[in-house]
Formats: sequence, C-alpha cells, structure tokens
Amino acid sequence: MIASSAPSRHLEPAHATQPGTPSALSEFFQRIAQIDSDFIVYDDGWRGWTYRYSDVAQMAGALTAQFRSIGIGKGDHVLIWSESRAGWIAALWACLLEGVILVPVEFHATLALLRRIEQQIRPRLVLLGDLVTYIEDTTQFPVRFLRDVETDRAQPPEKRPALYRDDVAEIIYTSGSTAEPKGVIMTHRNLAAALQPLEAQLAPYRKYLNLIHPFRVLNLLPMSHLFGQAVTLFVLPLIPGTAVFLDSTSPEEIAAQIRRRKICAIVSVPQILEVLRKYVLHRFPETANAANEMGAWPQRWWRYRTVHRFFGCRFCCLYVGGAALSPEVEQFWLALGFVVAQGYGLTETAPIISFNHPFHAEKNTVGKPIAGLQLRLGPDGEVLVRGDNVTPGYFQLPGETAAAFENGWLHTGDIGELTAKGDLIIRGRKKDLIVTPSGLKIHPSDVEHILNGIAGVRESAVIDNNGVYAVLILEPGAQGEAVIHQANQQLEAYQRIRSFSIWPQAGLPRTSSTQKLRRNDIAAAIRTGGTITAKPALSIIDLVQKYAPGRKVTTDTTLDELGLSSLDRVELILDLEEKLNITIDDSAFSSVSKVSDLAQPLTLAEPIPEPTYNRTWIAKLARRILLPSIFLPLTRVIARPAISGRHHLRGIEGPIIFAANHQSYIDASVILASLPSDWRYHIAPAMWMEYFDPHFHPERFPFSTRLGTTILYCLLTFLFNAFPLSQAETGTRQTLRYIGELTEEKWSILIFPEGERTMTGDIGHFYPGIAMIASRMQVPIIPIRLIGLDKVLHRGSAKLHPGRVDVRFGAPITLKGQAYSDLAKQVENAVRSL
Repeated sequence: MIASSAPSRHLEPAHATQPGTPSALSEFFQRIAQIDSDFIVYDDGWRGWTYRYSDVAQMAGALTAQFRSIGIGKGDHVLIWSESRAGWIAALWACLLEGVILVPVEFHATLALLRRIEQQIRPRLVLLGDLVTYIEDTTQFPVRFLRDVETDRAQPPEKRPALYRDDVAEIIYTSGSTAEPKGVIMTHRNLAAALQPLEAQLAPYRKYLNLIHPFRVLNLLPMSHLFGQAVTLFVLPLIPGTAVFLDSTSPEEIAAQIRRRKICAIVSVPQILEVLRKYVLHRFPETANAANEMGAWPQRWWRYRTVHRFFGCRFCCLYVGGAALSPEVEQFWLALGFVVAQGYGLTETAPIISFNHPFHAEKNTVGKPIAGLQLRLGPDGEVLVRGDNVTPGYFQLPGETAAAFENGWLHTGDIGELTAKGDLIIRGRKKDLIVTPSGLKIHPSDVEHILNGIAGVRESAVIDNNGVYAVLILEPGAQGEAVIHQANQQLEAYQRIRSFSIWPQAGLPRTSSTQKLRRNDIAAAIRTGGTITAKPALSIIDLVQKYAPGRKVTTDTTLDELGLSSLDRVELILDLEEKLNITIDDSAFSSVSKVSDLAQPLTLAEPIPEPTYNRTWIAKLARRILLPSIFLPLTRVIARPAISGRHHLRGIEGPIIFAANHQSYIDASVILASLPSDWRYHIAPAMWMEYFDPHFHPERFPFSTRLGTTILYCLLTFLFNAFPLSQAETGTRQTLRYIGELTEEKWSILIFPEGERTMTGDIGHFYPGIAMIASRMQVPIIPIRLIGLDKVLHRGSAKLHPGRVDVRFGAPITLKGQAYSDLAKQVENAVRSL
C-alpha cells in the first residue's frame, strides 16, 4: 500500500515562462504506443522477459492512475533507484505524461547517497528495482517496486495535464561520492531537442534497418544515465527497434546474449569494449595483431569471420558514449570488421552534443554537432555550447548555475578540436591538463594511450604530481622501470614521464556508471601515500554473509560452521560463478574449508554443452511424426494409463513446470502419453546428467560404454526434447540458464523433484531445487501423481510387467519467496494428496 506524504518542493527553472509552447513529448508517446513490435527484453540472469511497445504504454498508463490515486501531480518528485528494466522505462514515460519530475539515482549508488538525495528533493514516492538494498522507513517516503508496476493493469486516466516545453522533466544527479550531490535540471524542451535531428538522420536508413527486423540493441548503459534513456526511449522507437537489458556485465554473458538474441548493435561505455576486447583476445589469439592488418571492410570481415560467427552475423556495430574511447580499442574493433561510432555529450546537454553516424563514422572523432545546437571553442580550446538541449541549471544551486554559464554558453570543461570536415575531437578534461613550466600543455590521455599500448600494462592513469606522473597496474612479470623507459622513447620530450608508482589494487578507481577514471581520488591517494580504501561492490565475505544472516563471517570462518544447507551451497556457488564469471568444478568446491579458500583460484570445469538441435524444426517435425506413431502407442501398451485431473490444464498458458514423483525409467513417456496433444509437444523433460557421464567425460570410460551412452543421449534429447539436469551442487548456473531459455521460449519443464526412482512405491523427499526454479522463473507448478509404474518397471529390475497405472494431475500452484525448503514441501504435499 502507498500512502501520500508531505508535498515535495516544486521547482520552476529560472527562465521558465508560463504558459508556453506545448511539450512535443506527449504526441511522441502517442505515436510510439501504436508501434506493433517488441520494445524491451529484460534478462534478469535467470530468464528473459519480453515487452511490446503497447505493454510498456499500458504500464505507464497504469502508473499514472496510481499517481492520481495517491495525490501525486504535476511538479511533484518521484525518485527511482533500480536496475534497467521495462518498469524503469514505464516510470519515465508515466512521469513525462503527468508532468511529474523523475529523479533517477545511479543503480550502484550507496544507500547513504540516496538518503542525501531524498532529503534534497523530498519525493512523494520511491520506485525500486529488485537488485537494490533499500531500508524502508515508513515515516519517510512511500515505496513501490517496479515488478509491481510491470504487472499493474489499471486503466489510465482519460485527461492529461497541460504540458509545456519548459516544464521540468527530470533532475539527474551527477556526483556525490565525496561532496553533496548536484542535480541537473532537465526540461521537456531539453529532452525533446534531439528528436527532430535524430529522426532526420534515421529516416533515409529506416527501410534498410527494417530488412533485419527485429533490430535489437544491447543497451549496457544504466537508465539513470541520459544517454541510456535517449537510446531506449527516443532512438529505438524511431527505427523501430528493441532494447535488451542485462543484469550482468560479464564478457562471457554479454557475448552469449549477443549471439542468442541476434543483437545488431551494442551501446556501452568504453570500458565495456575494453573488457570485451580482452575476452576476444583470450578466445581468439589470432586477433592479437588485428590492428596492424587493416584493409577494406569486406577483407577485414572475411579475415576474422570466426569472430563474427561467434557473435552472430547480425552483430555489426558498437556505439560508445559516456567517456573517451581509447584509439587502440577503437582500432581493434575496426580491424575486426565492426563499425565503431562515438558520441559525445554531458548530462547538462540532455545528453547529446555530437554523434557519429554509424554509416559515416569518422575515426578518432565524436562526430558532428547535432542540428540546432551551437558549438564553439573558447580561447583555450574548451568546448562551449548553447541550444534547446542545454540545461537551465542545477537544482537549488544558483551559484553553481551561474559559474557554469557565460553569456548563455555552457562551459563543458572539455578541451576539443574541430577537423576540417567539422567533426569534433575531444582531447580531455580541462581540469586534468598538465601545464609545464614553459607553458606547454599535456593531455593525460595522450600519455596513457602510449602506456596502455605497451605489453604488460593492464591499466594506467597519468596525473600532475610535480610533472607527468604515471600510475600503473601491471601484468605479472612486467617491470615498471622498463615500461616507463619504453614509453618515454615514444613520447615528445615535454611529455615524458618523470616518475611513477604501482597501484596496489586490482583496478584503478572509476565512476560507477561511465567508468571514467577518478583522477582526483588517484592523485589524492598518491600525494598522501595511501590508496582508495573503498571495498569492491561485493566481496567474497559479502557473498557468504548473505547465506549466514546474523553471523559474523571472517576469512577464517569455515563453511561447516555456517551450517549451510545443500541449497544454500547451490546458491552460493551460483553467486560465485556469476561474480567471478567461471564454472566451478564440483570436487574443487568440495575441498573448500574456509571462506578465505574461496578467494583463491578454484579448479574450473569445462561447461557442459546443452543440446540445441532438439529445438530445431527438424527435431520438432520428427517428434510430431514419431511420438504418436511409434513411441506413445508402445508406451500405452506397456503401461495403460488411467488419467484424471486434466481439466486443471484448461485455461492455463505455458510455460509451466510439471512436478511428478519418480517411479521408473518410463515415467516421462507415460506423462507425455497422458497429456493433451496441445501440451505434449511443448515439454522438455529433465534427465539425470550424471547417468550420461560417459558422454560428457569420454576420457574416463571405455569406447563401448561411451558409444552406447552417446547414442541414448542423442535419441532422448532429439525425440523427447530432454535435457540434462545435474544433481551436483556445482556447475548449475549453466543448467538454470538453459531452463530459463526454455521457459522464455514457452517450453514447459517436466521435473522429478525426488531426484531418484522409488524402491518401495512411496514418495520420497522433494529437493528444494524445484521451488527455486519455479520461484525464480515465475512459472506455476502442476503436480502429478504416478501410481503403479514401479510395478511395470521396477528400479531393481530390467524386466517389463505391463499393466495399468494411474496418472493424476493436480491444480496449479504458484510459489513466491525464497524459503525453498518450505515451498518444496508444499509441492510434495500437493503430489501426495492426489
């Protein structure tokens, strides 16, 4: 329940006029609500969720009705703190339609920063995602979760408030890690300024882009970043295209998503491209010299066709913003045959100043200024801008606002150059310039470019510390003195490095959203002889602490002391595999004694390949022919099923999970034979992975065993759409991702939660994994009771005894929460009661 709180402080920008020109955003939203296409795909790490343009429009309309019901109106503040997801876009849409001022908070921000922002803006409502840790204070601000926004079906209000160009739309906070946060005011005029130029640029190419429908873009920028908002809410609807959001920044997961979802382009900060570059270099060592082998685009594409095959042949473009892209990273991706385009802007410019057209990108530039924006260079080369996209100022900071503008021109703080073609080159931040005693100016990025190109340098930062000073992170075996000597040979005399130090941590401090170097923090640490002491976002101890609430966890704590259940161990392994981006070997985890052992390199297991051929049209056709003509009639001869409860399936749409007690090897066949035909061909039965060890680990078994097991595995996966499910605690992340893929594609799952066949005919204990899968995948469970199959084919016998069996279907069960053992018991009781 949401109750209204004290009214927020309304904000009017200093230069606003009332009334004024109507906002262009209302008409734009009416247009995009009519688009008949997918808009958002959100992958939560378990499965993907797809929303069409009409779905998001409906969410936004329902949220505006919620605003009205609790008295939130034009000029009120709503704060949002969440991962990127469909509900985030709906919230922005709803606020813009109602004239409510949205205040996004960076997803990785601390709770302390959020509290400071709350006190400044006094929001009428706080909207939260599932991946933030918000401690609700019922005396302060009402809270609503975006997952509820995404399922709300309330009717939108018929009348909208009058909206004008100078109405405030958002307040974007740009800092606050060490000082008070600073809110940038964004008006409807600012947000709409780029619409017409973007539409004009895209119009000639829309018919070609529609040939590769659906045009999917992997948006790795946070929605709290205006660039991420602009791509999702303004650029993609003009194509129209689909935005894909991920919770993971693992290069392996990004590559898998690009391949599986047929991504055409990614939009990210430069640091993501650098991480992906290292991943590609590791996987394809032949790309190490790519930058030295340039040529025409078809030649480059063909030379590295294995890389394009790996990502999928639709993937062609990398669009970068938020920070400067290093020349070596840009050159690497260009050499592989990809299009690389950079954009430039600030939060204060909503957020675009210039951008490169992907089909006409100019290397090493950030493109031409957008139409309608005035840009000039100051005497010292600083980029100055003015236009409709430029902010009217900072929230409740008149001094900061006055300092940022001079005669209507915004000082960006960036040093730039303009090429003969009118393209903008950004040289660096004005405040970061190093000025020599003779007045010569050194851009740190120029020196870093040389350093980062030297073998053995993982990262570098250059600061002014009585001259050019380098801070290095080196690969094992690399020598700092040798690196500096090699760099100085390539630098001009006035640019040469005078001194250096080795940074003692794994990475240099960077901002959370755009991954820019925090040079001030680095310089302060060097001058005081310290380091940045902030701990990583989530340490090993933090991970373990999640599964031992109320216990003091240290590096010397043993896992036995914590009393972790088997499912706790499974979830801990899932977290470790996700955060460390590895697949952990079962025996390696079993040998772990203390928490400190988890920080050491663990033995990695090769991922078990999941079947994909079983979802091809050939496999589907084979099942349609062979199941009703051969396998199911044979099953009905062996086990004559008496079926009851099938009416529980009426009116239910897949995917669902069928949970049955386990009696024999032919249980799955009998259940398939008992299902209505419209369900039978949309099921994937789980089978015991360890039974097929000779197939997955052929080096351990003789040839005859391997051959027989492989033939059986291929037959079961091809003809019954079965998939392997491990009973071990480790290596389960991949299997759960596979189940997520199946449910996303509307396949229902058949699982036997006992994990083994009965010896006595009684129902055994249900493992909590069934509850974890159903709860995380957000699908209902249909319980199934099998009776008599243990007499047809007993666990201890290979001889068939044909006879009658009972197959009883129960009412659907919806599981919510994370008390998996209790939820599994609920499923077990439902099966027993049939």
